[in-house]
This record gives sequence, C-alpha cells and structure tokens, in this order.
Amino acid sequence: MLQLLSSFWFIALAGLLVPVLIHLWNKKPPRVIKVGSIKWLAATASKKARSLRFQDWPLLLLRCLLLTVLVLFLVQPVWRQTLPPKSQKYVWVAPELLITPNLPLIQNTLDSLTQQNYELRQLRNTFPLLSAEDWINIKQGKLLIKADSGATNYWTLVQQLSHKFSTALEHLIFTPNNLNNFAGRRPVLNNTIHWVTIPTNQNKIWVQEAFPSNVDSLTVLLGRSTSSETRFTPYPFAKPISNQTVTIPDAPALLFSQEGKRAFLKIRNTPEIIEVEKDSMRVAIIYNQSRQADAGYVRATLEALRSYTHRPVAVQLSTTLNNLNSKADFLFWLSDAAIPDNIKLKLAQGLFIFKDVPTGIKSTTANWLTVTGWPASIRLSKHAPISRENSLQSWKNNYGESILHFVPAGKGGTYYFASRFNSQWNSLPESSYFPEILSSLLWPEPTIKYDARLIAETQVQPVIRRPTSHIVSENIHLRDLKYWFLLLAAILFLLERMVSFQKARV
Repeated sequence: MLQLLSSFWFIALAGLLVPVLIHLWNKKPPRVIKVGSIKWLAATASKKARSLRFQDWPLLLLRCLLLTVLVLFLVQPVWRQTLPPKSQKYVWVAPELLITPNLPLIQNTLDSLTQQNYELRQLRNTFPLLSAEDWINIKQGKLLIKADSGATNYWTLVQQLSHKFSTALEHLIFTPNNLNNFAGRRPVLNNTIHWVTIPTNQNKIWVQEAFPSNVDSLTVLLGRSTSSETRFTPYPFAKPISNQTVTIPDAPALLFSQEGKRAFLKIRNTPEIIEVEKDSMRVAIIYNQSRQADAGYVRATLEALRSYTHRPVAVQLSTTLNNLNSKADFLFWLSDAAIPDNIKLKLAQGLFIFKDVPTGIKSTTANWLTVTGWPASIRLSKHAPISRENSLQSWKNNYGESILHFVPAGKGGTYYFASRFNSQWNSLPESSYFPEILSSLLWPEPTIKYDARLIAETQVQPVIRRPTSHIVSENIHLRDLKYWFLLLAAILFLLERMVSFQKARV
C-alpha cells in the first residue's frame, strides 16, 4: 500500500498552471496567403488571435507529467507492507538449573517445550542461545554450564530481555527462588511473561572464619543457612595438631592443617580452605576524667563480648597518648581533646575511631534512640546535634535526627556519636543490647557466603501490565520510493528537452 509521509507538498501541484499558461500564451503566427492584390479585401480581425487554443499536446503533457513526478518526490512516497507476525516463543533458564544436580528437575519440561519450537536461551547477561545440539550435549554431560559468580538479580535480567525481545509471543522464565537473586522493586512487565520457580534449596554449612581464643584453643565461626534463616555460631575447642580432624556437633568434620606459622581449617571433602587468624582485635580507649564512667562501661562490655564470642580482644585504657598502642584496630576517643594528626593518618591503613560529643555543646532532649535491627528502642535523654559532610547516617532519634555519623577514610573511618556512653545521656550502658551494639561496630555483619534462604513464588512474580484493549502487533516494512520518482523525473526531463528541440528545428 502506498503511503505519503509529507502530503502537504501536494500544494505544489498548483505549479501545473505554469506550462498550461505558457502553451496558451505562445500562439502560432497567422498563416500568410499570397494574393495578387489586396485592394478589394476588407480588413478583418483574425479569429485565431481572439481564441485561445492548446498547441503541442505531447510537449504539454510531458511538462505536466514532469511537474507531477517532482511533486510526488517531495511528498516522500513509501510502500507500506505488512509482513506476517513473528511467532517466536522463548524459554529462559537460569544457569543454576542447567548444572548436573538440578538438571533433572526441568529436563522433561524443557524437552517438551523445545519440541513445540520454543527457543532455548540462558538467563544471564549476554542471553546466550542454546541450540538443539547444545541441549543434547548438556543432557549427556558433554557441555558443562557454569553458574555466574555472585548473586544475579533475575528481576533486572527479565526487564532487559522483555525490552530486547519485545516482539515475542511468550517468555517462559525458569529460575530458582533463592532470596539473594531478587533485589529492588518487583518489575512491571507485559503479560507475555510467565515465571516458574524451581526450588533447588539445600541447607548450607560452611566455615565463615576461625581465630585463636587463647594460646591453646581455637574458635570456629560456623555458618548455617536454611530456607528460612542464616545463623552464625561460634565453636571453641582445644587447638589440634596438624592434619587432625575436629568434630563439631551437628556439623561435618573439619580438617586442621599447618604450614609453617600459618594454620588452616576446611570441611572435609570440600575445596574451600579458611586461614586461621593470628592477631587479636586491639582496642584502645582514650578518656578524660569526666568520662571515667563512660570508659568503664565500654571496657566491661568489651570483656563481655570476649567471653561470649570467644574472640581475642586486647583492651587498653589510657588518659594520655603516651601509652597508646600504635597498632590499635579500634580507638574509642572519649575526650574533649582534638584527635592528633598522626592518629588520623592511620585511618587510611584501617584504623577506626569512635568519638563522642564534646563538652560545652548545647544539648537537646529527645525520647528514643532507634536503629534498624535493634530489638527495642533506647532511652535518649540528651544529645547534641552534629553534622558531617559525606557521612553515612545510621542511628537516629524519634524525630529522625541523626545520632551517629560515619565518615569513611581509606580502609578505616571515624564514627561521630551525638551523645555519650553515660546513663545521664541515654540508657545504652544499662541496656542488655549494648554488647550487641558495640559488636556491630567492631565486627560488622559478615558477608554471607552461601545464602540458602528462599523467597515465596508469589513474591517472585512480577507485576503484570495488562492491556486495556486487544493490541495486535504488526511487523511492518516500509520501502522508500522517492528516489525512484526522482529518477523518473530525470528521464522525463531529458525526453522533454528532446521533444522541445525537435519542435524548434521544425
């Protein structure tokens, strides 16, 4: 079907009046008849002079046709052709489902879908195609698919494929429903998406870290992850000899080994090896006389943490910098004195500093101190508003004001606390959660290596955008014709010149 993209140029057809007027204006000269004498002839007006008649019809038609073709060039004609709609259907499979332990869960389903001409692809960044030969090799174990390192956000990938393959009639998505594969908001997608989750959960157990509790004992922090939770449990035991097997209740056997001064632990029959940490956590507390009680609260809490977690913690209290351990990992600066520059330089090397509010700053009152993840709120009697640029804010009061700022610097950073560890300022020292709060500062929550927690299938499903009316997607092809009309105009122009030249010679 012919379609015109710039039909307003049809106004140029008014130019057809030009050759018409030219042909009407250019009359033929009157015919001369030779006679012997004109004495007896009366003067009369020529009828041809008074009547307008078209002359040279072929030339007139050529010129009109030339102008018409030029106008058709200007209106940009295209030939619109509707092709049969694409009927491609896709099956997207997460790489985790194509490895040997999980493949039997979906093999029969994929066999059936490929026989129905579904195109099989992997659900990963490059959306690689799995040909019929690839699928046969996967089933026979000749082609091994490797899962992506790290957690892949399936919601993001499905959003990308829905845009890239928007003309498909159907997308079938097969993924596990592990919690760490879904982050952010649920996507809003078309109703061509159909998502099926395949539970592949197996309870995971691993060694998160290991450290010496005392000179002759070790503590292993064992991670356990199930479909509903992930838990870390410390297990202390006497230091074994090299190549000795360590038994932990309800856990696989551990193998202890030594290479020189370095010690290692691993779960038997697994490749992952964890090195035993050698150094203890070195904590220094600098305080002035007005904060002697504050320093005592912090020290008592650190000793409770050492007893509960079995972590080696070396605590040093001092009112001056002379006895400060130069290799401290964490420094509580409970003093009005300014932090020396030589100590600030150690922030880039991994030192963390905790500084409370100075004396003399006007304090305000609030009701509660809240932190995400705390079981209950903490009474907050006094605090002094502080502001730090480029800081991360974590603790807030009931008015939403920041109570704790963290300013990162290299491998370390500085915590600025808008209150104090004192019962006159808040109830932190009296709270049973105080050890847990300090523990979150000294030992941030460990990264979960093997997260086996699951998400419900109803939470996996995207928000379906259902059309209000039936929309038929057409595959339309447009062929540009204007240059063909330009070529035709050139041919007509040459033909017009030839005819005009022949007329002039006659």
